[in-house]
Amino acid sequence: MSSYDIISFSLTQNSFNLNANNFSTTCGTGDKFSTGPCNVFTNAQGQTITDVNTICSTLCYSSGACVVPGSNPTTVHTQWWVINGYEVAPHTYTMTCSKVLIDGK
Repeated sequence: MSSYDIISFSLTQNSFNLNANNFSTTCGTGDKFSTGPCNVFTNAQGQTITDVNTICSTLCYSSGACVVPGSNPTTVHTQWWVINGYEVAPHTYTMTCSKVLIDGK
């Protein structure tokens, strides 16, 4: 079955100032971000077989190493999958330089 993911950003909790060009989703980045389908499919058991999401923020990287700045910026986004044309329940991601929480856990 066709599968891809969609990400939406919180406008009030985006200390990293991330946008579509900072994320890579199943279908890509930039103009391909959060659009589909894009010729990615589930396996024979109906499971998604790719999860290529990445983010990049210079706020967590200094002098060639990952760091946690004193302000420890926070960004919140919501991600959900579209499988065979049906949206799967969304999850909320809260990201800081030190950890990522999914649905608050």
